[in-house]
Amino acid sequence: MAGEVAGQVSTVSTAWAVFGVIGGSIIGGAISATVAFLIQKRTLNAAKEQREAKRFEKRKAIAYSLFFKMIRIHSTIEVIKSTLDECVNAGKKKGFASYWQMILPLGNLPDRVRFTADEMALLLSLDSRLFNDLGPYDEVRNSLIDLYENYGRRRTDVLSKVRF
Repeated sequence: MAGEVAGQVSTVSTAWAVFGVIGGSIIGGAISATVAFLIQKRTLNAAKEQREAKRFEKRKAIAYSLFFKMIRIHSTIEVIKSTLDECVNAGKKKGFASYWQMILPLGNLPDRVRFTADEMALLLSLDSRLFNDLGPYDEVRNSLIDLYENYGRRRTDVLSKVRF
């Protein structure tokens, strides 16, 4: 009987040893997989945050570019308006009857301004009504500059043919 008990103990011991090895492997693998998953998730989240930060910085740069162009557009329109008002008022005080006598051409015309597709796309993504309101102003300003440029050229041509 002692041999039978010893055989049963060794069988039980062997079974526990096998279960211990298998269980340890399963538990160790599960822990290892969990740690790898958490590290990978943290890495992916960090990469996502970095992409979002870069996207935000790019959008901010585009917004600043659009803002500075709008400042230039507004400034140009205001300068031309005040110049026209001053010329007309001064011409009327001198008794001139025709606007070509009153309005002098601008000496230095500003460079053209064009909104880029990225600027307009950003504006559209933020506010479609603002997009519709601001969209044509680069062309309006450029047309105003073209008009003033053409006026100055034609006025010079006419005055070069007149003898005083």
